[in-house]
Amino acid sequence: MLEIRQESVAIVACHATSGALRELEKRLGKGEYSASNGFWIAPDELWRVEVVQQESALVRRCEEVLATIEPATLVVDASDGWALFRFRDEEKAERVGSRRLLALVSQLMEIALPETRPFFLQCAFADVPGKLLSTDAGLDLFVPSPFADFVARRIRDVADPVTTRLVLRKPPSGESAS
Repeated sequence: MLEIRQESVAIVACHATSGALRELEKRLGKGEYSASNGFWIAPDELWRVEVVQQESALVRRCEEVLATIEPATLVVDASDGWALFRFRDEEKAERVGSRRLLALVSQLMEIALPETRPFFLQCAFADVPGKLLSTDAGLDLFVPSPFADFVARRIRDVADPVTTRLVLRKPPSGESAS
């Protein structure tokens, strides 16, 4: 069974030199994305993504650590600006390589997914700009929050209801929860 789940997470965008951001990773330790303790958007931008109740606590931790490394930094709580969809294949031990999972995601993209894992893409997903990240558990898609309902509908359009479970925080406008 494939599962696509919309989740609430804290997203903190940290802007600094790459050296300062690498040091931030070391000091904060393991985060949501174990491969890098965060994920790199650009050489001077690192996102920390964590399942926490208090986004402000994560922002403060990042600000405090970066202030001791480099004074000219910017830390922004981007949680409200992005919606997260997590794609998982519960029947596949090596979930990222699941053919069913990749086939579903590929239907909503105009570019081919990279052959090598892990990967990070900034691309259009269902005609909406997004960030697609492979993780040990599957694929995580970040899209701008105002487009979350649209993306959820597009995913529902292509997903096989027999083999896919779609779990949304709230149903897309005009629809009931599944």
